[in-house]
Amino acid sequence: WYRRRDAEARAEWLHARELDPYSGVVSAWIALHLVNNGQDQEGLQETRRAFELDSMSLVVSQMGSLIYLYAGRPREAMRLAQGMLGSPPPFVGMFAFVLGRAGDLAAARTMALDLERSASRTWFAHSTAAFAWLGVGDTARALTELERATEAREIWPTFNRLAEPMYDPLRKSARWVGLVTRVGLADSELAGAR
Repeated sequence: WYRRRDAEARAEWLHARELDPYSGVVSAWIALHLVNNGQDQEGLQETRRAFELDSMSLVVSQMGSLIYLYAGRPREAMRLAQGMLGSPPPFVGMFAFVLGRAGDLAAARTMALDLERSASRTWFAHSTAAFAWLGVGDTARALTELERATEAREIWPTFNRLAEPMYDPLRKSARWVGLVTRVGLADSELAGAR
């Protein structure tokens, strides 16, 4: 999945479902995989299943909001993102990302500024601020926060896989390529444009 080996990833997620058919998180991962591979309707259907199984999960809220956003349904994405409102880092950054990408740039910018100001005081803070800046569309600030996150040894490259569309605006930047190399994931598919 993280290396864009989609057929293998799909087999693993389906196996995970066999092992735990009542996991909303597994359904959410399957749904994200489907939408990222152009199967929007199947992904949306699987997202509904994930929420039926576990509507209280922050992971399901995060993935569900991304799925609806990537499927071109920003209103639903913002509604599902509400499940992350008031949540801890990094989920609050993902909430700001979805808000910004879904069109509420003012709210996303306010959140990004607040997260950036508090970045030295909380766990996963720089990554969280970076996600918010990506939602606003400020790639320079997002990259600065990801560089700080890397210095602080935050695990941002594994919170959202580097192949995620959220990182697409960064792919042509030499700073992005440097970051991906620095965290040990230098790979033309992850570093460069899709």
